[in-house]
Amino acid sequence: MVKEMPSSSKPHKIVAIILAAGLSSRMSAFKPLLKFGCSTVLEHVVSIFRDSGIDDIRVVVGYRADDLIPVAKRMGIRWIKNMNYQEGMLSSIKAGVSTIDNEFDGFFVMPVDIPLVETSTITEVINAFKNSDKLIFYPHFRGKRGHPPLISVQYRDEILSWDEAGGLKSFLSRKEDMALNVSVEDERILMDMDTQVDYQSLLKIYKKDERINMEPGNFSTSIDQRYFEDYVPGSVHEFGCITVDENEIISFAKRFDPQTFHTDPEAAKHSIYGGLIASGWHSASLMMRLFVDHYLSHVASLGSPGVDELHWLKPVRPGNTLSLRITVSETKRSRSKPDRGIVYSYVEALNQDGDVVMTMKALNFISCRNSA
Repeated sequence: MVKEMPSSSKPHKIVAIILAAGLSSRMSAFKPLLKFGCSTVLEHVVSIFRDSGIDDIRVVVGYRADDLIPVAKRMGIRWIKNMNYQEGMLSSIKAGVSTIDNEFDGFFVMPVDIPLVETSTITEVINAFKNSDKLIFYPHFRGKRGHPPLISVQYRDEILSWDEAGGLKSFLSRKEDMALNVSVEDERILMDMDTQVDYQSLLKIYKKDERINMEPGNFSTSIDQRYFEDYVPGSVHEFGCITVDENEIISFAKRFDPQTFHTDPEAAKHSIYGGLIASGWHSASLMMRLFVDHYLSHVASLGSPGVDELHWLKPVRPGNTLSLRITVSETKRSRSKPDRGIVYSYVEALNQDGDVVMTMKALNFISCRNSA
């Protein structure tokens, strides 16, 4: 079989198939919905492909499909329901491959439990696909093949009719003459998570990456080197995320704001909100946590005389993920105490859909780097 190479003017069309239909039986938790930061594992895998420039991403669901379909819809990706998911991974691969037509050139196959592959790895495999007449491309790290393989659409029909033991791996082993190893410096192509121990190991790697890659918004300095001079009027900073937990909503409200639509999920269904919502003071506390963690200097903050115009614009519900967008409105250096100044900030809290749920105007005293 010879690869049919598209003309140089025709872009390669590649689809990513994410396999998320399994039972997660060894994990004792549902792998696609485990958390990496404020994202689920499924969302994280989708972002790998999306950041690599792949627009057509499809997820195969089966077990707990009703929990995954809303995630897929929210992310704008296509979902495919495998009614035979209990028959094993090959059934999910076939379900995904069956949706691909001949307008595509190739497809990635990615199990959802391999969530830390580098974006650069996907790009390198795609580049190899574009420049070779081979039909199967494996990311390859120091003598070992990993995920995800990129397979030519020319094998579509053969995969759909394959029913021998060993699944896709045994099928691909019959095509070694058309396979190419693509060398990558990415050990994570080998790292899956079948157990809680695996998950915790990958979570540590993720958290380390998050610390290394954490950007200081548009600040030129990190939060532990930030002074009055670094808050530039007109600059806009977007930070962090925090997930709203139902038990925390109820616990906070029982102590500080015991209205039934904050404390009783059943009663809240019959309220004007149609379900449980967080107390505004709870939401403000979550906003403050992000404000302190990401915006307010850890070395130069001197407190605040208060906030102005705190507004709750939309209900905050269990499972919402909040982030901040902060605009430095104005800064004033003190004439009487030149070692400090006041920073005026307009703070917006956004949910995962980008809706602004809360705003306030903050005033903060900040030490100057130079007191002169």
